[in-house]
Amino acid sequence: MLGFRFAAANLFYILLFTAATFTCSNESGIEIHIVNASGGKIDAYWINPNTSNTEIVGTYADDPLKKHRMNSFVGHVFEIREVPDEKGSGCGNGGGVCRVGRFEVGPEEGQFALVTSSFRIDVTDAPGLAFRQSRRYDDSSGVDADSRTLSVQNDASVTVEVLWVDRESRKREVVEVLRETRSKEKFPVKTYVGNLFEVREVPDRGTGLCKYEGGKRCRTAQFTVNDETAQVVHASELLHTVAAKS
Repeated sequence: MLGFRFAAANLFYILLFTAATFTCSNESGIEIHIVNASGGKIDAYWINPNTSNTEIVGTYADDPLKKHRMNSFVGHVFEIREVPDEKGSGCGNGGGVCRVGRFEVGPEEGQFALVTSSFRIDVTDAPGLAFRQSRRYDDSSGVDADSRTLSVQNDASVTVEVLWVDRESRKREVVEVLRETRSKEKFPVKTYVGNLFEVREVPDRGTGLCKYEGGKRCRTAQFTVNDETAQVVHASELLHTVAAKS
């Protein structure tokens, strides 16, 4: 009987320690939040640093404004997995391969792991999250009356990057990476009339080449935000124009 109590007590403390490593409050822990803006449901897994085994810690619906809190420790790694649709036909609007991403907990308190629509996981702080959620790709004009939300649809059968172009410095900032497997989705961008954007073909991961002209070069095309209330930019049309001019 004594042996049974000892074993049960040990099991209790083992379970308590395991839970504390990623979910329970602890003085030396780091508070983190997962924000799901991927466009679909995700599963979050904690990766045991000793065994590399994974343990699910939560399933989160797509909600860019909801923050899912937990405690962890510096250096711990979490894996985010895209959940297949209810029909069992895969991910990415049916038939697509389910995506997986990982992030590591840093030393800063109050971290946010933002899962984007391209399944890139950006770890940032509260001001950084607010910036990402309200980014308007402003050209410093600050004229709210001319604000627009345009949509970019990647129907080009290749992965593309959408970049904001600063007209003065000509520097570029990646807004989002849109994969060819999500061709039916329209990615919203908050911006202003007259701002300049660029759609850039991304080389294949395996070959390092683009599909155009046998991989000799990757197509790039720019567009300007017009005064339409619901402007839709099709990547296929932009990149086809580039090919026609060549």
